[in-house]
Amino acid sequence: MVRVLKTFSWALGFFSLILLGLALRSTPSSPTQQAEMALHVETSSRSFGEAPVGTESVVSFSLSNRGQRGVTILGSDAVCYQAACLKAEGLPLTVPPGEVRLIEIKVLCTSPGEFSRPLTLFTDSASQREITLSVEGRVVERATCQ
Repeated sequence: MVRVLKTFSWALGFFSLILLGLALRSTPSSPTQQAEMALHVETSSRSFGEAPVGTESVVSFSLSNRGQRGVTILGSDAVCYQAACLKAEGLPLTVPPGEVRLIEIKVLCTSPGEFSRPLTLFTDSASQREITLSVEGRVVERATCQ
């Protein structure tokens, strides 16, 4: 009798773990929830045009939250490459559900040349950990005064 109870207890515990594992596995990977949490970028690539060395430009991106929970942009990577450096301003930035927020990317023009680089934003959303934006433009020599 004791042996039957131990076997039954073990089987019940094992079955409970399987059900719990299935529930946890299906919850975060649900396509509906992933779509609800995603931030949408209207245009993921922007140009700052042409700017002289030593100046700063700002490029804005529109982020809309189509989900039912707020999503916070926690930070971004640092990008310095050839002609310019990029920096996301105003972080952390929370986008409430159903709303739109602008994120500004500051461009520091460092040397003459063409510039085209991605910038990665990091979020607190389990379904969309990263958002990639692209900034491009041309840095020119500063005109000398005579």
